[in-house]
Amino acid sequence: ILKADIKGVGKKDQVINASDVYARNFLFPKDLAVEANNENMAKLEAKQNSAKFQKEQEKEEALKVADKLSKIFLKIKVHFVLYYKYYSYLCNTEKEING
Repeated sequence: ILKADIKGVGKKDQVINASDVYARNFLFPKDLAVEANNENMAKLEAKQNSAKFQKEQEKEEALKVADKLSKIFLKIKVHFVLYYKYYSYLCNTEKEING
């Protein structure tokens, strides 16, 4: 079970098949992976279930907020004056447009 993303090998929390030599000499000493025994698999499953539950809770909360926001009507009054300067490069003259 990978503990970090490793380019060309896999992503964090992914269960991979690695050779014994590679796992023993590279992954385990650098603390990049743990052995996929029953205990570690149970921890991984619990972690994934917890993340899934948290994601569902966040989605429910977002839907509640979206429902509340959909019932709000907002009216904003804005007063503005348009003022543009238009430069004519063909005539080399400056024109002002007020609107």
